[in-house]
Amino acid sequence: MKNKEFQELIYLMQSLANKAQIYYKNHEKEFVLIGSKIQNFLEHSLKQKIIASNMSKEGWFPSSFVFRTSINDGESNESFMRRVIKNHYEQIQETLYSGYPNRAEIFTEMFESLECGRYRYFMMECFAQIDGICTDSGYSPFFSKEYDKKMNLKEIL
Repeated sequence: MKNKEFQELIYLMQSLANKAQIYYKNHEKEFVLIGSKIQNFLEHSLKQKIIASNMSKEGWFPSSFVFRTSINDGESNESFMRRVIKNHYEQIQETLYSGYPNRAEIFTEMFESLECGRYRYFMMECFAQIDGICTDSGYSPFFSKEYDKKMNLKEIL
């Protein structure tokens, strides 16, 4: 590269840097707001990851509904999950019915059992459906220790 071309390149880069600085000054509030939103998102994501890990240890299976809900300070995982389920109950049903229409009859019985207070039946049926859905999707049953026959969903999660 010749000296003149190099000087032109430096001039163009300085000009661009000056324009960027002016743009930033004119939009500083927006950049600060964007930075704040990104920081909040990262903090929320980290909290949700810790919450999900703790919930799994307590036997809960966090879903996308958990990650869209904030836990209150001092709220137990049990209370949090009850609130998530209560607030998203219809969406959870819609997700299951639309995602697995061949299981609609089973889901209907399962949700009716919950609404009637037959909690043991509801939980057993939930676990059976989780295993069945995993198997139908080509994974090992979720609650299985058979890792060698099929890809195990626990390893992906």
